[in-house]
Amino acid sequence: NDDNNDDNYTNKVSFATADVEEGANVKYQIKSIDDGEFEGGNWVDSLPDQKDLTDGSYTIWTKQTDIAGNTHEPTKFNFTLDTLRPYAPKLILKDNGEDTNDRVTGDGRINIEGTEKEATLQYKNGNGAWTEVKNNTIEVKDNGRYNIEVQQVDLAGNISDVESIEFAKRDLVFTHRLLEADGITEANQLEIASWGSKADKNRQYVLEISAESLADIAVEDLDLKL
Repeated sequence: NDDNNDDNYTNKVSFATADVEEGANVKYQIKSIDDGEFEGGNWVDSLPDQKDLTDGSYTIWTKQTDIAGNTHEPTKFNFTLDTLRPYAPKLILKDNGEDTNDRVTGDGRINIEGTEKEATLQYKNGNGAWTEVKNNTIEVKDNGRYNIEVQQVDLAGNISDVESIEFAKRDLVFTHRLLEADGITEANQLEIASWGSKADKNRQYVLEISAESLADIAVEDLDLKL
């Protein structure tokens, strides 16, 4: 019950027999692959329900006897039943800049760890559609805020819990300080809403604005307008 019907991994089993001659009698055997190769044994008229099987790898042998009494050589089919969900993957954001824990980055790459062998990784941003992840890495190019969700789907079609991470992608991060006219002393006891009030009429200030590059781009000759 997974997207790849050729890998013989499934989380649900439903048996059906094909290429049966009209009027033929069909018998079955099912054994755990760990029990070894087919060595005869008791044949039954039907296969078990899934509730009677535990997770593991199995071989089904099928034989049919036609109306003339001829018995064909048994055929076999291998499959693996896996009903366990994989763990949620671990997401690692490449957070650069002075503060490497502020979830503001110019890199935009997310590495994914804790993946199950041969599982498929999928991600989406917000309410977007699920997209397959390549090489265990997600990379966003455009500046903006992101809410990335990631899940993994194993070979049998079991889906993990979703792991998510929120961050902002920016090429530049601006910071500012309000200083007294000397350009050194931090302005205090001043609220933005009070600018221009009588109490501040004779005070002069310096607004210091700086920019930090998070994306290996030059920061020079900033043109700021108030």
